[in-house]
Amino acid sequence: MYNKMRENKLLMLIASAIIVATALFASSSAIAQNSGTCGDNATWTYDENTKTLTISGTGAMSDYVLTNNSSSTPWKDFDDIQTVIIENGITYIGSFSFTYFTNITTVTIPNTVTTIGKTAFGGCSSLTTINIPESVTTIGQTAFRYCTSLSITVPATTAIEGKTTFQQVESLEYHGTSTQPDGHLAWGACSFNGSSFIFADEEKTILHAYIGKGGDIVVPEGVTTLGIDDNIIVFGLLNYQVPTTITLPESLTLIKANAITTYGNIDDYGENLKGIYFKNDPNNLEWPSISMGLFFTVPCYVSSQTFDIWQEKFGDYEQRGFVFVPNGVEFEQDGVVYILSEDGSASVKSHTASLPNELVIPSAITKDGVNYRVTNIFRNAFTDCANLTSVIIPEGVTKIKRRTFYECYNLTSVTIPEGVTDIEREAFNDCKLPSVTIPESTKSIGAAAFYPNTSEVYCHADPDELIIDNDAAFLSNTKFHVPAETLDKFNEKYGNNYTFVGDVTNIAANGITIEPQTYTGSALTPVVKDGEKTLVEGEDYTITIPQGGCTNAGEYTVTLTGKKLYYKSAEKTFTITAKTLVSSNIADIAAQTYTGTAFEPEVTVTDGTKTLVEGTDYTVEYSNNINAGTSAKVIVKGKGNYTETAEKAFTINAKTLVANNVSNLAAQTYTGSAFEPEISVTDGTKTLVEGTDYTVEYSNNTNAGTSAKATITGKGNYTGMVEKTFTINAKTLVASNVSNIAAQTYTGSAIEPDIDVTDGKTTLVKGVDFTVTCSENINVGTATAIITGKGNYAGTVEKTFTITQATPTYTIPENLSLKCNQNLADIILPKGFAFDDINAELTLGKTITVTATFTPEDTKNYVAVKGIEIKVAVADHIHADAVKENEVAATTENAGKYDEVVYCSVCHKELSRTPKTTPQLTHDNPNNQDNPSTPVSSISDNPVVKVWSFNHTIYIETLPDTEYKIIDLNGRVITTSKTKSTNEQIKINQSGILIVIIDNQSFKLSL
Repeated sequence: MYNKMRENKLLMLIASAIIVATALFASSSAIAQNSGTCGDNATWTYDENTKTLTISGTGAMSDYVLTNNSSSTPWKDFDDIQTVIIENGITYIGSFSFTYFTNITTVTIPNTVTTIGKTAFGGCSSLTTINIPESVTTIGQTAFRYCTSLSITVPATTAIEGKTTFQQVESLEYHGTSTQPDGHLAWGACSFNGSSFIFADEEKTILHAYIGKGGDIVVPEGVTTLGIDDNIIVFGLLNYQVPTTITLPESLTLIKANAITTYGNIDDYGENLKGIYFKNDPNNLEWPSISMGLFFTVPCYVSSQTFDIWQEKFGDYEQRGFVFVPNGVEFEQDGVVYILSEDGSASVKSHTASLPNELVIPSAITKDGVNYRVTNIFRNAFTDCANLTSVIIPEGVTKIKRRTFYECYNLTSVTIPEGVTDIEREAFNDCKLPSVTIPESTKSIGAAAFYPNTSEVYCHADPDELIIDNDAAFLSNTKFHVPAETLDKFNEKYGNNYTFVGDVTNIAANGITIEPQTYTGSALTPVVKDGEKTLVEGEDYTITIPQGGCTNAGEYTVTLTGKKLYYKSAEKTFTITAKTLVSSNIADIAAQTYTGTAFEPEVTVTDGTKTLVEGTDYTVEYSNNINAGTSAKVIVKGKGNYTETAEKAFTINAKTLVANNVSNLAAQTYTGSAFEPEISVTDGTKTLVEGTDYTVEYSNNTNAGTSAKATITGKGNYTGMVEKTFTINAKTLVASNVSNIAAQTYTGSAIEPDIDVTDGKTTLVKGVDFTVTCSENINVGTATAIITGKGNYAGTVEKTFTITQATPTYTIPENLSLKCNQNLADIILPKGFAFDDINAELTLGKTITVTATFTPEDTKNYVAVKGIEIKVAVADHIHADAVKENEVAATTENAGKYDEVVYCSVCHKELSRTPKTTPQLTHDNPNNQDNPSTPVSSISDNPVVKVWSFNHTIYIETLPDTEYKIIDLNGRVITTSKTKSTNEQIKINQSGILIVIIDNQSFKLSL
């Protein structure tokens, strides 16, 4: 219905949109007005900024209509209105004033308004806030229909017109008490979509009705009464969803008859309502008799502290479907749903689809470490469980309630424990139980309890106390087995209905014994015999054994309770003897690894699948259980349930050394010797001993940069090998390692002097232990040598050294000569040379030694060389041909005379003047002066050497093999040779002055 209304509404909205669009198209120039009149004395204004519509004035607003879902209100074009403010003075809100304005969220109504017109706010789906003042006496029909977001409170004095005034509002609170003719709440106060509590009084103490969504309903505190009379249903099927749970408040003191009951479809109600939770005190609650029942089980959850009071005061209500159970936590286990109560009890509530065929209801449920005793089974808990074939009910349950196992068509076996006092009507009706045992504790069996399939009954109850409902509790031909001593009483009391046989035996009879057994490691079921007949547990008896079971060796007292042909209970004793331990009882013990302390490995001793407990079943001793390689042994001695001694050997392996057993080795600095650093090997807090627990070998342990290694090998109680590397750092060179560098002499090339680098007494090798880099090492000055460690050495050392000036190479000029008229200034020396004393005294005719200084071009890197001795040949005067001066010619009468004068042909200095005479002339032998065979004069005073010249021929008279050299005045060599004889003539094809050098003597000749 709701979806249909939404669909109609959508169609109307679409139609409205089309009409509006058409109107706009037809008159596009129309402009919406923001104010106007809306009644005789009422006006409206709209603020587009705040989207607020304000109604002002006095008296009534006009009524409007909705045509094809189009509003006739003057503000119809403002469909974005969000807030409506009706100001004080307005008394009536007109019909259809705000219908389908879906953006309105808030409406303010003053206390001058008395009437809200028909459908005034219908379809305002966003409306959440509106105040209905007590001045409002009437709300028109459908005024708030489809306000799906609205929660509204309506005063009790307000009359509601129509059945759908609040249809589909979110929630409604109404205090009015008016009802329809059929006694139900006025339909106009119903919220079909939301949830509403309807109260009969302003104080909200009387809950008139609940209308709404159903689910988990919590009646608010303060409510004291459910219902206004015994015929008003508060929680029932009023064509609405039924609650799944109802929680009633502590304040509740009165529940009217039928306030909680069925009305309409019973099955639907039963399917939904899962429980009622009572928080109130049962002593203060009045609950009149119920005229209408639920006809199904509804759990009434009550405090476990007040459970007994509820049962005593309202226990009869279980006949109408209200079953009281202690409040607790619902818990499912093995297909059974339990209620676990705070008093430690558990109630069987129902079953699930996973219920097993053979059901054993436990005596206790454990959850989160807490045990809950099973004491109660709900009525109908297992009704119609077609798969159920057998059931064991635990001790602690005292009643098997009505229809608990009703129509379990395949149930063929049930165990009813001692303690059950009542088996209510139809408890096992239509089950297929061929036989059943009724315990001694049973006091009543209800009608049709075992009808119609139980034909064999083993009845242990006292006939004086047992009441069997004559209304077909069993088939009329059912056979009862009873003790012989009660046979007469049963025949007397029920002999007209059933057949009784006195063949049930007291379990305390002397002929019933328990045979001794040998301990097996698990709980033993005593073997019970009646003479030679072995009785069957569960068929002939049940047994109660001491807490912990009959497991350990020793004597036990158990209680046997007869079943079927045996009845009553009796204590019996039997013995369990200890079992002999053998080696195979001891599990193999894993090899141990040496720890330095005695091993006491955990020992697993089993007996079949059972693991024995040390100290309880056996004790343990050890031998040879410390060192590796010994024959370690475990000795197990039986105790308690076991006897004798068994042994098991185990191995202690040497412990494998690992890296963290060995301390890290500190880095070393190269010394030139092999390193064997001290090693610490530990095992936990124990320090191992070299040679006993391990050995050490070293490798690559001398030079820096190598992978130095110590290899630690386990020994004795230790095995394995651990390698520890350590670093040998290069040794850092320091200044003292490097000798000072001697001054070097400039060579013209980069100088790399030999450097002595030592480490103690060790002389380091260049290129192996260090390298040298020099700078500023060519020219004279201070050079730097950087010595950098290499290989086993590191670091750098700087050393400076001096480069001093070198002595330049030079060639001493030779064959230097001077004429007699020259001095040293006349000699042109090679570049760089200069005479020290240009005015040095010269000796003519001699070779003199003078000193000179050689100054190189590179005066930075070379020294000036002083005092260089240079030989200079100083020519003697060269005698020119003698000339005659002051000649007086000879005559035949007188001798002639003249001065024979010799001048130097170079400097023209008079060398000699010799007066000469010439003989008187004769007339027949003049002296012939043209023959040079005999020198006229010598140019040398040396009697050994005589040199003269004539007609371009130089005549030399000297010893044979005497070296001679002839040069010109420019020092150019004309010829050089040795004389071959005492007299040698040398023809010179050159004119001018020549110098002949013989035996370091110079002779200047003019040719």
